[in-house]
Amino acid sequence: MSQKQKARAHHGDSAAGQEAMRVRTRSPSKTPAVIDQAGGLPANFEPERTRERSSVLAAAIEHAKRMKDWPSLETAVDLQIAEQQAFVGWWDGHVRGGGRPKKVLAARTVSVSDAEKATGVSKGQVHRWRARLDDVDSYRAALRGWIYTKAMSEGTSLLLQQSLSVEHYTPGRYVEAVRAVLGGIDLDPASCKRANRTVRAKTFFDIRADGLKQDWCGRILLNPPYSRQAPLFVDKLMAELKAGNVTAAVVLLSAAATSTQWFQPLWDGLLCFTDHRIAFEGPGDRSSPTIANVFVYLGPDEPAFVREFERFGAVVQRSVRDGGQR
Repeated sequence: MSQKQKARAHHGDSAAGQEAMRVRTRSPSKTPAVIDQAGGLPANFEPERTRERSSVLAAAIEHAKRMKDWPSLETAVDLQIAEQQAFVGWWDGHVRGGGRPKKVLAARTVSVSDAEKATGVSKGQVHRWRARLDDVDSYRAALRGWIYTKAMSEGTSLLLQQSLSVEHYTPGRYVEAVRAVLGGIDLDPASCKRANRTVRAKTFFDIRADGLKQDWCGRILLNPPYSRQAPLFVDKLMAELKAGNVTAAVVLLSAAATSTQWFQPLWDGLLCFTDHRIAFEGPGDRSSPTIANVFVYLGPDEPAFVREFERFGAVVQRSVRDGGQR
């Protein structure tokens, strides 16, 4: 049995492990027959799970408001909007009489009642989402709420707000696992002096240096800000990997991001879905996260990643690529 197979077997009995494995290995025969995918949607978009994901994100939004965690609020709001946009796009392309009769439908279409039964989302809810999404900026502001607007207008710049609340340092036991996989950490492009006491990267970029404007190279640990900057850091990493400047990387993100478009290239790596919520370190009062996390490994030593990270959760890998070849 390979190390990856052992990792799958080891975590197969846990609820978190089963769910994480199901994300990538669900058999088409187990998916409701009425569900079909529309072109342009994220590769792993599952309309039958939108109701559940939207509820989780709604809770995350309210939690972030209570804790005044503005970067986490921004991330949760953006994920909520992306989820609803994807679902409305699927509905308009596949449901007969779904609300946009002039839209060209896909070859496979279903009735409204079948779609509602399969997804748990009503036609009325889709209509409300569509109406709100017609003005995304206003909808985003409404989801963030008055407390966010008030905080941003009280004389403290958004940059300072982010520097105070976006800092969530990776705890030592995860850093040591990363170090064991990579053999060392050459760069942490989204860090600070205090965080680097634990990471001990040869080079780090803080908020003033702005890692997005710097050259990256070598072995990377990336725990980007939980704000709208996260997609920019991931895009930067993928570009540096493609250019051959980065030789290997471990990325730490919220598991809620896996359905977003910007996360999709990371599915080409090896993923560890944590079976717990990471208690990040950082300045000020730290709240318990509402969503679990995912580590992504992009590099040549996948057995090392399995060996070091299987204790944290289910280690999974895309099982089908390019017509069934992996």
